[in-house]
Amino acid sequence: MVRLCGLALVGAVSVLLLREGGSKWSAFAGVAAGLLLLYELLDRYRQILGSLGALAGNAVFSECFSLSLRALGIGMLTAFSADTCRQMGEAALAGRVEMLGRAEILLAALPTLLRIMELSRTLAGGT
Repeated sequence: MVRLCGLALVGAVSVLLLREGGSKWSAFAGVAAGLLLLYELLDRYRQILGSLGALAGNAVFSECFSLSLRALGIGMLTAFSADTCRQMGEAALAGRVEMLGRAEILLAALPTLLRIMELSRTLAGGT
């Protein structure tokens, strides 16, 4: 964790120095530092998912677990992309990326939501 915080601070200082020097490369330095941190984060998530994978033996739990992981991945990718757009001064584009991420999560959850609605209708005695 200390190494990751150090990497983030080095990236932030690099961006600050490049920005103050008038360089147009400051945004790219920030994106590069963000990508390095994202790579490390994904490695940590792989370790966690490997440990939790054994729990996903139950079919219902497995489906919910899979959906949760997909939503988490979409959310992380959306947040990283929107933050990068904001860092480059494109706030409107960042807002659209966030809107698309929300829609993508809803689309990923739609089959499960429809299955839950069908199950509740069956349990209520409907056909």
